[in-house]
Amino acid sequence: MVRLNSRFRSRRRRQARPHQVRFHPRQFLLSRNEVAFLRVMVSLVGHRYLISCKVRLADIITCSDADWKRGHANRIAQKHVDFVISCAHSSRIVAAIELDDLSHQLPDRRERDQFVNRLFSQMRVRLIRVPARWEYDRDGIANYFMEAGLNLWDGD
Repeated sequence: MVRLNSRFRSRRRRQARPHQVRFHPRQFLLSRNEVAFLRVMVSLVGHRYLISCKVRLADIITCSDADWKRGHANRIAQKHVDFVISCAHSSRIVAAIELDDLSHQLPDRRERDQFVNRLFSQMRVRLIRVPARWEYDRDGIANYFMEAGLNLWDGD
């Protein structure tokens, strides 16, 4: 009888232990192609605008408190854009940039991209989509910015 109780207790202790997740830091904030793009972008607009990396949609888009409580925030809380360009003087959002790699061709990613496109259109904020590459041409990126209406010379 004593053996049964001791077995039961030891089994019970094992089950009660919570699993501990071991977190560790990422080595780099940006991927190689994001860093390559950032270098070119800084050379184009870094003297006039602030550039933020990996910005959550929930940090630049919001909804009413009632909609937030209904769960609509979940659609924006876990998503981000690669870069946000803002006015250095006022922090007004000027444009957002997404580097579109091959994952953007997957069906679920296309849905996400359409959702994000609609959000930025509703906000009337430029969303500049650039194909992801390992190297970026300064003039090519300048063309993307100018086509989107981003003024590279007169600031805001």
